[in-house]
Amino acid sequence: MTWYRAELKPLSSFVTPLQSDTLWGHLMIMERDEARREGMITSSLAGDPPFLVSAGFPAGFLPLPPPVTVQDEDLQVLAKELYPDGVSSLARIKSIKNTIKSLCKKSFVRYKGFSELNEAVWSPMARIKHFINYPESYLPGNDDVIHTADVMHTAVNRRSSAALEGHLYDRPELFFTGGIDVFFQIRETAYKSRIELLLNALQQNGYGARTTIGKGRFEWPGKLIEETRSIFFDTSGSSDSDTKEWLSLSSFTPVAGQIATYMSPKAIIKRGRLGNWLPDMAAFSHPWKKPLLMLPPGTVFQKETADLVGQAIPGLAVHFEDAVQFAYAAAISFKRYHTLDLSQERI
Repeated sequence: MTWYRAELKPLSSFVTPLQSDTLWGHLMIMERDEARREGMITSSLAGDPPFLVSAGFPAGFLPLPPPVTVQDEDLQVLAKELYPDGVSSLARIKSIKNTIKSLCKKSFVRYKGFSELNEAVWSPMARIKHFINYPESYLPGNDDVIHTADVMHTAVNRRSSAALEGHLYDRPELFFTGGIDVFFQIRETAYKSRIELLLNALQQNGYGARTTIGKGRFEWPGKLIEETRSIFFDTSGSSDSDTKEWLSLSSFTPVAGQIATYMSPKAIIKRGRLGNWLPDMAAFSHPWKKPLLMLPPGTVFQKETADLVGQAIPGLAVHFEDAVQFAYAAAISFKRYHTLDLSQERI
C-alpha cells in the first residue's frame, strides 16, 4: 500500500474532532455511487480495505508515542552526561525529572524529530536528550498551533429568531492556526483519484457538526501528495528483534490475536453517532451507536501476523443495521528499544 498526504487548510473551527473513523465515514457519505460505496464497505468488512486513513494532525507533526518510566540509575547516568563537572547532585536529578514531566505533556513530534529518534531506536536516554536539545520539535496537545476552546452560544427561538434569556451554553471547538495533515494508505492507484474526488465533495459540504453555520470548513489543493519520507517506507520494524513494532496514526480496535502487546497513551471509549445525512434520521429515536473501545493515534504495538491490524465493525447502530464502524490502524514502522517489555505497559 502506498502512502499519500492530504494538506488541508482550515477556514473555520471544527466542532467534530478529526478522528480517523469519522473521516472515513464522511468519505463514504460523499460517495454517491452506491455500488462503489458498497464495494469499499464490503472489502473493509472482509479484512481487505481499499484504503486506510489517519486522524488529522497539525501540519508537519506526527503523534508522539506514550512516555515510559526512566529508572533512577538511568537518571544518574544521564545527569553525569549532561553535567560532567562533578558528581550529579539532587538538584540536577530534579531538573531532569522536571524535563521528563515537560516531555510527558507533549502530544506531537515533528517529522525530522521522529526520524532522528527512530535512528536512535527511541531509547529513554535518547528521547530525553533529544527533547533537551531540540524542544522546538515537540508540540503539546493544546497550544497556539492546535487547541480546544469553549465557545459560548445562546439558544434561539425558532419562531421569532430572538435569543432566549438565560439559555447560554458552551460548546468545545477545535482550532488550528496552521495546516492539517491527513495520511492515506491506498491499496491501488485507482483509488487515489477517487479519494481526491471524495475530498473535493467533503470540501464543499464541510466536515462534522454545525456545517450549516460555517463550522468544519477547509480547502485543499485537490491532489494527494505521495509520501517520499523514509519513515513511511521503512517497514522493517525494530532492528533488535524479529517482532515488528508499529506506531498507529489512527484510532483502531484490534481483533483478538492480531497484536502481541501494545502501549497506548489512553484508551478511548468511542460513542459514535449517526449523522444527519440519512433522509429519515428524524424518525430514529436512538441515533447513537453502541460504545466501542478503541486505541488512539500514538499507540505502539507489536504485530502477531503480517496482516493489517484492526477491523470494520457492523451492528453498532441500533436502528440502522447497515452502519459500519471503521477501526483499522494506519501505522508506520517504529524502532522502539528492545529492552522495554511492552506487556508491562499494557492498559
